[in-house]
Amino acid sequence: MEEADLDWVVDKASELLYDKVKEGPLKEEDVDLAYVMIAERRLKKMFESSSSGGIYEDAREEVMSRLRKIALKLNDEYWDA
Repeated sequence: MEEADLDWVVDKASELLYDKVKEGPLKEEDVDLAYVMIAERRLKKMFESSSSGGIYEDAREEVMSRLRKIALKLNDEYWDA
């Protein structure tokens, strides 16, 4: 998987976080929601032709890590948390 593919998935999923942070500080549940609603389907589609589940899990962890960082940054910007 290309880094650009992961960047695109993170960008799409983070759009939900950018909208949700206006309602209140983001929590881990919000990151999970962004992953499940947006990123999970896209990642699975990227890996459906691949026989290695480990690569999918690595990509999942990378996306979740990036979404957590974005959530922390957004909380700092919007809520000074």
